Formats: sequence, structure tokens, C-alpha cells
Amino acid sequence: MLHVSSSTCSTRRCPRVTPATDHNTINEVVSAVLEMHRDYSKEEMINLLQSKFSDVPHEYGALFVNTVTSATQYIAGVEI
Repeated sequence: MLHVSSSTCSTRRCPRVTPATDHNTINEVVSAVLEMHRDYSKEEMINLLQSKFSDVPHEYGALFVNTVTSATQYIAGVEI
């Protein structure tokens, strides 16, 4: 699971994220988003990720979906 720490906060790195989710889970989440991005809305993908990957906090579901979707569109040459 990813943990957010706001105990120390600078203008560039607030809040801090410390990775506690294993690398394989992150790869699986990214792969799942890549497979779903054409068939589902972002909100639907976030909900599906939450049900399949319950160890990933809900607030990070949107981060994964938005990041992977944007990267996919960029690579495909599609303007957002």
C-alpha cells in the first residue's frame, strides 16, 4: 500500500509518498488500466481497480488511471 506523510512538507514535495505496494502489484494495476482504457470511463476504471486491487488506496486509483491514460494518449499521438 502507498502511504502519504505530511509531517514534513516542502513546496516541491508535499505530501510525500512512500512506496509500500510491491512492484508486481503496480505493474498489474498499470496493465489493467491499459487493457480497460478504451472500454471504460475513468470513473469506472477507478471503481474496477478498487474492487480488484483492494490493497491500493482508493485515492491512488485516480492517480494510476489518469497517469496511464495520459501516457497512452501521448504515445498514441492523441491530443487530450
